[in-house]
Amino acid sequence: MGIIRHFDLKKFKTNYGLKHFFETGSFKGEGIKHARKFDFEKIWSSEIMDEYVQLCQDRFAEDSRVKIYKGTSADIITNEVSKLDGPTLFWLDAHFPGADGGLREYDEEKDFHLKFPLQREIELIAKVRLGQKDVFIIDDLWIYDESEFQSGYLPEYITPPKDRSIDFIIENFGNTHHIIRCYDHEGYIILIPKEFDPKVYFTDQQFLRRNLPFLFSKNESQHRLQKD
Repeated sequence: MGIIRHFDLKKFKTNYGLKHFFETGSFKGEGIKHARKFDFEKIWSSEIMDEYVQLCQDRFAEDSRVKIYKGTSADIITNEVSKLDGPTLFWLDAHFPGADGGLREYDEEKDFHLKFPLQREIELIAKVRLGQKDVFIIDDLWIYDESEFQSGYLPEYITPPKDRSIDFIIENFGNTHHIIRCYDHEGYIILIPKEFDPKVYFTDQQFLRRNLPFLFSKNESQHRLQKD
């Protein structure tokens, strides 16, 4: 489970000219809560689990920018995402609806595209957002990458897809976006339009470098990044 607070959304929004925020997997609304701190015009979230849809609709009812969509991410992307009229920050949950909250077991879902929705999401977004300068932060890279992460390796109780690669991301966005792997936590994939100098902004890096600069050499980063 990724942590959107790990990233400095203010810098992402300002430096990449982002207008809206869209996430797949509302869960209990922590991603929405964090996005509300910034001046996004629209904050949209899709969720397949009824319990979390109702929780988030109640929690953010007073914020007109927030809209919670009930349904599969594929359906919401197909029917709604093209209506976002400007560069959007996509925060995509790579796997297992309901598993992080204990509503389902990690391997309970038998439908491949529900269990691992990311590939279909990427393919659909590439179609409906053609030409847009969107930025993507995607969690749970360790599903698709056999490397060791800050949190270790993918646990044995999670069965990964047979093809453990991000080739589908490269095929759909390799010509338009820088693709960066981050090995913090369980791993992230960051996509930044090629019009920009690709920089990944972290909240912890900002705090630590400002308050504890002696921890770092001049050019050192505590984050392990790899550009595809």
